[in-house]
Amino acid sequence: MTVLWSTDPRRGRMVIAVSATAMALGVRPPVPLVEARSLLPRQTQQASPLVFVAEHQPNRDLTALRALADELALTISPLVALEPLAKARWAGQLLHQPQACLLDVTGIPQLLGSETELLRQTVDLLNARGLASRIALASTAGAAWAIAHAADPSTANPWNNRQRPVQQTYCWIVPPDQTVAALQSLPPTALRLPVETATKLHRLGINRIGDLLQLPRGGLASRLGTEVLWRIDQALGQVAEPLAMHQADPEDSVTTELEYPTRTIDLLQHRAEQMLLVLTNRLRQRQSGVLRLRCHLELVQQAGATMTISFFAPTTDTAHIAGLLQHAFEQQNLTAPVHRIIISAALTTPLRTRQLALLPEEDGTDAPQQLAQFIDQASVRLGRQRVAGVSLTGQPLPEHSYRLHPLAGRIPGANRRSRTTKRSTPQQPECLAPQDGSATLHPSAAQVPYHAHAPLRRPLQLLTHPQILEVTQVHPDGWPSELRWAASRRRQRIIRAWGPERIETGWWQGAADRRDYFRLETAAGIWLWVFRSLKTTTWKLHGWFG
Repeated sequence: MTVLWSTDPRRGRMVIAVSATAMALGVRPPVPLVEARSLLPRQTQQASPLVFVAEHQPNRDLTALRALADELALTISPLVALEPLAKARWAGQLLHQPQACLLDVTGIPQLLGSETELLRQTVDLLNARGLASRIALASTAGAAWAIAHAADPSTANPWNNRQRPVQQTYCWIVPPDQTVAALQSLPPTALRLPVETATKLHRLGINRIGDLLQLPRGGLASRLGTEVLWRIDQALGQVAEPLAMHQADPEDSVTTELEYPTRTIDLLQHRAEQMLLVLTNRLRQRQSGVLRLRCHLELVQQAGATMTISFFAPTTDTAHIAGLLQHAFEQQNLTAPVHRIIISAALTTPLRTRQLALLPEEDGTDAPQQLAQFIDQASVRLGRQRVAGVSLTGQPLPEHSYRLHPLAGRIPGANRRSRTTKRSTPQQPECLAPQDGSATLHPSAAQVPYHAHAPLRRPLQLLTHPQILEVTQVHPDGWPSELRWAASRRRQRIIRAWGPERIETGWWQGAADRRDYFRLETAAGIWLWVFRSLKTTTWKLHGWFG
């Protein structure tokens, strides 16, 4: 169950996309995130894998849409355009970025046999990517966009997929002479009208394009502006709508046709190393380095095998790349001889330049390069997802304040935004004295200041799921003076405490979670980070300070 939200300048956090399970519960975009959370099951709102609520990341969404456009250009039609945008967001549009692909398929159905066969192949491609879709085949781009976005699913063409039923996939085929009839029952927002124009039409009681077409054109232009007439003419094909065709980024590629097909790994590696020399020389001439390398092996009469290697930093080190590619070759189980090898730099970026020191023995600038090579080797051997870095999410709760991401195969500095990690209020900055004045204090405890940048303000080890504590005694100032957790054999007496520090979620995130955190030092010298939930008054252990 997935819910994605985005921040609207006027309305705050709004839901922009939901999964089928969330939609079955009544969550419909665009609705405020607070209302959407109220519709989700209560038992799954608190750190449960059943519900995933996250902020929409436009850069990653646009990258995925461009990758889909590249694949559509190779398999369906070479003329693919991303959804054109106006200067301002139009009515019915949730995000001001391309969210659809427009394909010019003139003449292609005749090559495949029928328009239905064209739709079948398109749906198969989208299903292979795990994407639900709404596809309209019409005579104009405006009509196709309107039908795909606003048509009733019950009016979609009924046909079955050859392999398996298509779920959440709807297709419409509109002949040129039926364009007006197909647009009659759609709302005016399907014409991509400005928000102000759509609001005026709604106030006038014009809720269908058919009603709009019956009005005199002169009156529409004087009351609503010429853009309404322009959008109508585009949808009906009376005015051409030029599209900026999507062009895939240039990819450095080297291809070798083997004289005799073979499955000998040593021979394939030798040819691959020769190809890498050619590829890295091209990249050096442009002062670019590879971040993602793709090696495709075409097999005889069988599907090919593709190996993808990601790098932490851009590189043109042929020996380093060849070593990683050798490990990838060793993991391949070729079921047929290879007759062609294609090595391409799928992702490149400018190389980092640095100035060398005068004395090589004092030059410590090789450390970042050695670290990058270590990350590359670990990513190839362990898997790219298992060698991860940490980025801040801006969530106030500590267990949700970070996100893991693969270190290799990412453009340096991409998708990084400065955020506030926590909203906390230290209510009592002084060190709280123990109840028993005869207790021996830790010698270093009195030297630890309580302010935002204190080294020991946050624990070295944070628990993913806080553990419930058994608190037997509570100090008059509110912190536990004696407690026991699951791993401890006996009760621990607290000799010093710092806090409380209030951490709570915002009102826009649904039911508030308010916690008071304390730093505690036990008589055995163990430093704990515990909190008390103000909703349930339950004490929990969240981390250790070492």
